[in-house]
Amino acid sequence: MWIDGRRPIATALLVGMLWTPGTQALAQAQTVAEPAPPSEVERIARRTATYQVVSSFNDFVYGALFAGGIAAGGVLAVASLVTEPILHFLHETAWGRVSPPADRGEALQRVPIKSATYTLANSGRVFASAWLISGNPVVAAGMVAFNAVADATVYAVNDAAWAHFTAADAPVPGGAGAP
Repeated sequence: MWIDGRRPIATALLVGMLWTPGTQALAQAQTVAEPAPPSEVERIARRTATYQVVSSFNDFVYGALFAGGIAAGGVLAVASLVTEPILHFLHETAWGRVSPPADRGEALQRVPIKSATYTLANSGRVFASAWLISGNPVVAAGMVAFNAVADATVYAVNDAAWAHFTAADAPVPGGAGAP
């Protein structure tokens, strides 16, 4: 039925037509696209979340030890969970917009000043929430003093860790030296 040896040629063409799309699909399936880097909002939200975990624990400890026991510690921790992420997020956003670091080194150099400005901004929030919860301005002042040390330390460690592990000496988008 096949004349002049066309059968092998037809078979080869048919196999080639069937094999090529399958091979391309397999190659495409094996190619994994790099995930897009997180947006600035996602990055700041992640930094805020990691900071907040430890900071809320600090507030619980202070409340449990000095503000009336475990219940007071729980209330202070919950108040912190409601109010502090907003302040932290706004602080990080402001620093990122006003003066974004050019690279990891610059980000690490800013940790002390960022910690100080956050501690200053956070003191009013801490005093107000501690006074409202405890009803005692002396306890509230103690909470501010405790947080000035504890939260500043947590902030500095969190900020340095994020700067170290997320900025691989490449320019930060929007920063000096960025494309």
